[in-house]
Amino acid sequence: MQYIYMDETWNQWPYWKQWNSRYFFIVFLLTKNSSISEQVLKKTFKWMMKKWIKHKWWVFHTSNELNESRMKILEYSQWKDFMIATYYVDKTNIGGLSKDPHLLYNNMVIKLLKRCIDKNIILQWEKVQFIAARKETNRFLNKQFTEQIKYSIEPQIKIDVLLRYPLQEKWLQHVDSMALPILHKYEFNNITLYNIMKDHIVIEEEIPRN
Repeated sequence: MQYIYMDETWNQWPYWKQWNSRYFFIVFLLTKNSSISEQVLKKTFKWMMKKWIKHKWWVFHTSNELNESRMKILEYSQWKDFMIATYYVDKTNIGGLSKDPHLLYNNMVIKLLKRCIDKNIILQWEKVQFIAARKETNRFLNKQFTEQIKYSIEPQIKIDVLLRYPLQEKWLQHVDSMALPILHKYEFNNITLYNIMKDHIVIEEEIPRN
């Protein structure tokens, strides 16, 4: 069984909107060991408690954490068995891609899944559990997202798509900690966090235009 946990950095809305980013990323964390994240987060929270660093409801949300906490979770993750794959788009140069945020989002997820299959990161006919954060409250869009992935990927692989809240699924907190360093590299030209986890990255590419 291959597990894929997905996060996105910031949002896919137009660059000109206030407080928005230039880049939008889809990030996958791929592993065959579903217990790694529990181990990493447990060690991270234990370290935070010793340092009297506050956290809310045992949820690690990277953008809200201190930089030393961000570095610590990456250090605890360094020797664990998982891979990172990411596609990004420069929102100032959408080109031939859809300008509809929801279509762009779905398109990036599907293309990154297919890229993982092409590179044999996901083996054909392998059973996959794909877990994404349930951030969209519109039930129709949630259903559309799930159905579009299954329609586009099957029968190459057998995929189950699950939408969960980060509080329910520790791995979603873990992949969130992996996504922020990639954003910092492109958005702020800061590779401090990125250098800690870069050896896990197997795909880091701009989304193809075709």
